[in-house]
Amino acid sequence: MKDSTQLLQAYVSGQSEDAFSSLVSHYIDLVYSVACRHANGDTYAAQDITQTVFSDLAQKASSISPEVRLGGWLHRHTCFVASNLRRSERRRQKREAQSLEMKETEPSEEGVWQALAPELDQAIDRLNESDRSAIVMRFFERRNLRDIGLALSTTEDSAQKRVSRAIAKLRSILAQQGVTLSIPILGALLTRQCLASAPSELSSEIASRAGQLKTPKHAALTGSSQSSHLTPRRIAVGIAAALIVGVTAFFLSPKEILDPSETLADVTPVNDLAVMAVTGGAKSSSPATTLSAVQDAVPTEQLKLIIQSEATGERLPGVQIRHRAQGMNEWDVKDLRANRVGEISIPVDNTELKMLQLITRIDGYADTRLEWHPSRGDPVPSQYTLSLGLATRIGGRVIDLQGNPIANSRVGFNHDDAPAMRTRPKSFEFSWIQVETDEEGRWEINRIANEILPLIYGSAGHDHFAGSPRLHASRDRSFLEALKAGTHEFKLAPVLGM
Repeated sequence: MKDSTQLLQAYVSGQSEDAFSSLVSHYIDLVYSVACRHANGDTYAAQDITQTVFSDLAQKASSISPEVRLGGWLHRHTCFVASNLRRSERRRQKREAQSLEMKETEPSEEGVWQALAPELDQAIDRLNESDRSAIVMRFFERRNLRDIGLALSTTEDSAQKRVSRAIAKLRSILAQQGVTLSIPILGALLTRQCLASAPSELSSEIASRAGQLKTPKHAALTGSSQSSHLTPRRIAVGIAAALIVGVTAFFLSPKEILDPSETLADVTPVNDLAVMAVTGGAKSSSPATTLSAVQDAVPTEQLKLIIQSEATGERLPGVQIRHRAQGMNEWDVKDLRANRVGEISIPVDNTELKMLQLITRIDGYADTRLEWHPSRGDPVPSQYTLSLGLATRIGGRVIDLQGNPIANSRVGFNHDDAPAMRTRPKSFEFSWIQVETDEEGRWEINRIANEILPLIYGSAGHDHFAGSPRLHASRDRSFLEALKAGTHEFKLAPVLGM
């Protein structure tokens, strides 16, 4: 076997995937072990760290000197990545703690909206035509920034700036009318509250009366018998119906309705919750009020993710999602969960985001990865419907050399690098999946897509036994067939001296 320097050079010179796969196989235990210690045994976090380290290795391979010993480089870089992840996690926990503290004293979203609603439309009417159009298209017509840019004959980036300026001007007008809000909170309220659904029967009534609103030309000139039926009440109904038709057309086709189960804090940066004040024109005495003057950022965009079964089209509630976002200076890694109707709203800032990765985890369905790279011109959409395909079940047993079952053994699987499978935004690449054996030494995994099974590899381990060799489906077809049949047996030898 070639040494690590030769393999790395082979990868750099010819982009040899086999060479890189050999490096991963050789060093993954080293990286994962270091990552586990830094993550205090959190295997999910350790998997994320491991993936990031090897991703960085692939990107930095050409800049690594042949004099550098790769094992040492990987050890040091794993510590670096883990340290960054810990700092990011601490900051997230601090923000969440601050949010919980502030929620006890903050006004509710409904209370804030009740103060804003009577003043909103009058304030919008005071905007100039350009700003008013930007507000209406974004929040009343629910157009995304790309559509607004096309409507205004400009770019998506310019449309975003125009909407941001319009919200800033609207905020200033509202302040003059006695309602003071930060820009992000105003944007969140507009997104969630300003558009109401008309009763369904109203549409039918309007449609049924549409013919009555058309008065023949000669009737108006000759005073035909039809006019005798237009009593004052019917005239009033007709005028009202005509107005409602116009208003209904104005509000049609909302495209980006947010999840109603989310709270205002879920769509608003935590720091902005502290600067929210509905003060009737008076300045708040809270120190946070001074921050509102600098909170004129663009309102947070939202990805509305809808998760459904590919086989039935039914929504899938409670799907766990590993969220990994790489900003300009830090990583944000956390676990999310879809609501009871299979939806989740995820805050997104395409201007600051380098990469967003979402990986689903639900038994019976294949782990599925969504990935966007806004910094490379691949923006996160405002809405995405993800159809999850059924997984292929694999399983087996873990036994000792005498054939006795070993309970509570760890069985884990990942897959070889799969460039051909790395489609965007959806692919079946997954992170390390680990389960434990039952009292009979049996284990089962039902979360892997059939398409990627030929690339998986796995092993078993236990604290009191030596770990099994890592087996690759791509190198041993019988291994894969046994996994599918549930008959494969990992055999562990006892650790000497135990």
